[in-house]
Amino acid sequence: MIENTLKELNTQLEGVIMGENAISNLKDKAQDYRLIDLLDNTLCTVQKNKDVIVKEIEELGGTPTHNEGVWGKVLEVFNNIKEMTIDTDKEILEKAIKGTEMGFKAILDFLIEEENLHDHFKKELINVSDEYTKNIKQMQEYLISLT
Repeated sequence: MIENTLKELNTQLEGVIMGENAISNLKDKAQDYRLIDLLDNTLCTVQKNKDVIVKEIEELGGTPTHNEGVWGKVLEVFNNIKEMTIDTDKEILEKAIKGTEMGFKAILDFLIEEENLHDHFKKELINVSDEYTKNIKQMQEYLISLT
């Protein structure tokens, strides 16, 4: 039971690391100060997400992964090719919103699918998902101001 939970936690961690890399790449392309600030806020939330998962893995006696995994690396290369055409702050913002929504959804799906999670861990994940919600809202509001 614990082995399956550890495997799922590391899979989640790989996804968070992949998302972090994607947001960092978008931030590197951003020109607008407000957009960079929004992406920094999202990266802080991603770091909290990573920290919560790593802490849980360690508490369960497991070893957390430090990369996005093989499949994540393949997806990252594919995404980097797709992102070569993104060159406006508006496009960067749209991509960042989509990616942050994926992170938010991943937490919710994980909470629904995994039954063997400690209550304190669930609460921490819910707090992180609330931060993702705030990040998404702020980015959406800024996107509206750009159009």
